[in-house]
Amino acid sequence: MKKIVLFFYLTMPFIAYEQTSSQSPSYVITFQTPNYIATPVAGSGLAGITNSDFYTVLNTAFYNLKTVIVPGDTARGWIHLAFTGVAQLSNELDWSGADGSGAAYNQIKLTGMGWSTRINQNTTGKHAFHFFDGLSIVLEDMTIGAGSSAFSAIYCDSSGTHTKISVRNSLFNNLYIVNSSSSYPAIFLQNYFYIRIPYMRVWSNNYTAWINENADTSVSYGNSHFGLLEVACNNPNSPNSAFMIRSINNKRLIDHVTVDNLNIINGYYGLNISDAEAWVFNKLDIETPVQIPIIMGSSTSQNTSYQWAKANSFNNATLLSNTAQPLITAGAKSYGNVFKNALMFPINGTTPIVADSSINNMPNSYDMNIEFPGNPNPYFARPSSTNFSWRSYLGTTNYLVQNSGSFTPTLTNTTNIMLSTLSKATYSQSGNNVHVMVSGNLTPITANTSTVLTLNLPIATTNGSQNYVGQITFANSGGPTFVSGIGTISSTSGIAFQFQPTTNAAGNFNISFDYTTN
Repeated sequence: MKKIVLFFYLTMPFIAYEQTSSQSPSYVITFQTPNYIATPVAGSGLAGITNSDFYTVLNTAFYNLKTVIVPGDTARGWIHLAFTGVAQLSNELDWSGADGSGAAYNQIKLTGMGWSTRINQNTTGKHAFHFFDGLSIVLEDMTIGAGSSAFSAIYCDSSGTHTKISVRNSLFNNLYIVNSSSSYPAIFLQNYFYIRIPYMRVWSNNYTAWINENADTSVSYGNSHFGLLEVACNNPNSPNSAFMIRSINNKRLIDHVTVDNLNIINGYYGLNISDAEAWVFNKLDIETPVQIPIIMGSSTSQNTSYQWAKANSFNNATLLSNTAQPLITAGAKSYGNVFKNALMFPINGTTPIVADSSINNMPNSYDMNIEFPGNPNPYFARPSSTNFSWRSYLGTTNYLVQNSGSFTPTLTNTTNIMLSTLSKATYSQSGNNVHVMVSGNLTPITANTSTVLTLNLPIATTNGSQNYVGQITFANSGGPTFVSGIGTISSTSGIAFQFQPTTNAAGNFNISFDYTTN
């Protein structure tokens, strides 16, 4: 007797029909106490499967589809879980690509009936799903969980024999991922290509929730698109993160991934970018009780030793923290990252809203709206080259100022100078940072004596205490004898340079210094 299967479609009336390959799943798995029953599509040549062990039924159905392409199908096939409630796994679902090619006809689809279809792994030391060897998979409409003694709910790695790609040409959608392991993330995506995730909710109770990793020394993976992601790491202790991107090699990173909307609601770190290049976050919402919303290009104990975060874009980010920590921490190896129209909620007005330690390569750039108390108080290792503009709830603004030109400072012969004259003075301003160059000549009174030349600033500063901000060099024309000295700002309008000439012969001086206007 042929089995009749009932389906209900919102766009058509309730109908009954016999399964055919053009309109039905290759397998429909139902639960009839005490067995799980996999019913194949008519005329497929697939064998039916009945067993009380859910793992056996689902795994057998998958590998049957890898062996037989259903007539009339353009892919390996489709498995539909037509039940609600929890199905326990007795072992790990190790699913590999058919031949590592990721070709369209090798794609396999697994769907449920929404989050009420729940697959759970409680077996010690096992993942729920382990994808590898270039698997092309569609995974939709279910909850996938792993208990405290198990590992990850979804684990995609480079252990394949045909390719180091874990998954490609794949779709994960409307999934609720729950994990309680204290040593594995809820979802681990390594070496992936061309995957789409329109919507996913990821919940980890004891460890970092989501890890993206590049584990290849010659290939940069990524090139994928994520939609709405809701991610939480419910263990707020260091070093756990909600969403992490990392690499094992400093020249091969996961790159060119777009995230439409990332919502992070818990974790010690919110977004932890150890190693990534050219990611685009179009909307980013990181809420308390996250302690450090964004950290990038910086080491944590779950990161690698490379920390290269480069040319990533953050558009319309909203960042909150409930601790006295910077909302953005950019390490020494963060380069060319751009924040546009970020909405910042600092916990106080004294903790730096940004701590940027980037010291070379492309500087980072920031554009921010700052809520109460409205004081950005940033730290930049390269203040003269880091773009920083902001608007605050106080009504104050500091848009990036770009200005340059020549000026005529007044030279003051403060100590041991008979005569000084100006040749040329120029300045350039970028935001709060000003670079100045001055040249001229002077005549010391006495050799080997502390000598001080003072001049006024081209743009006044509110910070009248900036030490060791520049240098003066002096070359006597009668030798020549070359000496140098250090510049110090001790008022809001002037800078003093101290040096010690070796003779009292007249000579030329050159001054170069950088200072901030606040």
